[in-house]
Amino acid sequence: ICACAAAAAAVRLGGMPSPVTVHLPGGDLVIDVAGDLQVTMTGPAEPVYAGEASGALLERLARAD
Repeated sequence: ICACAAAAAAVRLGGMPSPVTVHLPGGDLVIDVAGDLQVTMTGPAEPVYAGEASGALLERLARAD
């Protein structure tokens, strides 16, 4: 999220051309800022967590409205 905000500010306020490549420890992100701040982030992703919802929770969510 911070990468997107920084790129959007650089494009809108600093006159930097879009797309912007942001270098982070986990890999590079390409942030495209178009039109009225439509922001698209592209880059590497990997799962960091997997879980299972209990049957009781799923039933409660199905009833919630």
